[in-house]
Amino acid sequence: LGWDKIDEILRQHRSEGTDLLDIDGGEPTTHPRLVDALGLARELGYRSINLTSNGRLLRDRALAERVVNSGISHLLISLHGATAEVHDAATDLPGSFVETVAGIDNVMALRPAHVETGVNVTIVRSNMHGLMELTALAIAKGFSKINFQFTTPFGRAWEDVVPPLEEAAQEVMRVIDRYADAIQIYVINAQFCAFPGY
Repeated sequence: LGWDKIDEILRQHRSEGTDLLDIDGGEPTTHPRLVDALGLARELGYRSINLTSNGRLLRDRALAERVVNSGISHLLISLHGATAEVHDAATDLPGSFVETVAGIDNVMALRPAHVETGVNVTIVRSNMHGLMELTALAIAKGFSKINFQFTTPFGRAWEDVVPPLEEAAQEVMRVIDRYADAIQIYVINAQFCAFPGY
């Protein structure tokens, strides 16, 4: 979007009483005026401003510093595996793990204390059995929450990447049992019936 349209959208929704703003994919950090948009949102009085990013461009320390000091209140980084092999298979982009982790390291070193950070995980067949290790990595990096997003099959999310619900739910329940006291765990796009007793 051009700047005039971004400005119009932010002002319109704020004037209508919206106070929670979520900016996510595509990839927001590729927009040349992202930091300006975040700053405008804060000036307009949005109470909560969440940015979701794959973190790859945040490996640029200067950009990471501008983003975390832009007025955001929450930053979610999409990380889909605890190793390059698993993450890169899930993103279908060799080298993305190294770039995302470099972005994470910058964000965690530079963020103000009031910026809440979390990890976004889309559960697919290739990462389903590595959720325990991924959660351990998120904790080690200092994140306060982790979102497990069950894949909704649309766009590129064809059935060959979508894991069986019951099997994926079992893996998430194992993580909850082990790490619920160490990190906030959120389950997104899954039916409650897949989590008996939880």
